[in-house]
Amino acid sequence: MTPREFLRTLIKGYPVILISLAVALAIAALLVLTQDTAYRAAANVRVDVELPDDASEKALEAAAVYADYKTVTVKALVTSEPVLEAVIEEENLDLDAHELATHVAAISAPQTNLIEIRVTWSDAQGAADIANSIAQQVVDDFSAGGQPVSVEVSQVIHATPANSPAVPSPTVSFGLAAFAALWFSAGWLFIRRVRESRASESVE
Repeated sequence: MTPREFLRTLIKGYPVILISLAVALAIAALLVLTQDTAYRAAANVRVDVELPDDASEKALEAAAVYADYKTVTVKALVTSEPVLEAVIEEENLDLDAHELATHVAAISAPQTNLIEIRVTWSDAQGAADIANSIAQQVVDDFSAGGQPVSVEVSQVIHATPANSPAVPSPTVSFGLAAFAALWFSAGWLFIRRVRESRASESVE
């Protein structure tokens, strides 16, 4: 089938496309309306290894490796029970550390010393407050631990309340629904066209 023939098939089968779109968008609308609203906020902390200004190149390389190692340690602290319990007490939250952990994610790209503390919560201000509280608790807990090499953990980005919810996202939901409907209907029309062509050839 040539591209022109396929395009003709799509135009001819526009009722199928419209029906698929209507069904998919209706399902997307139902999901958007029934999903609980949630907001997302993120705070960033940075892990730095402090060295003197005249440190050698080898020392700088070793410090970078050590910073990567400590970044993993700090990342694990974000969802640790002691940190989350302290945050629950500070923010007066009505849940336990295990439940709070399901709302929290610690994200860092490889070979970087930045950690994003991402919190998804039922209201925008609460998400920002919890993210900042976790960041501060991680900074305080790590600084109190005592390290063989001078390591500083600092909050470099404070979380701010989101202007719109992260879940549900009407744009994403309807966009995916439309995309899926178009691909489904195009595939169905293509298969039907191929079968009709084969049936016609067999009759001849």
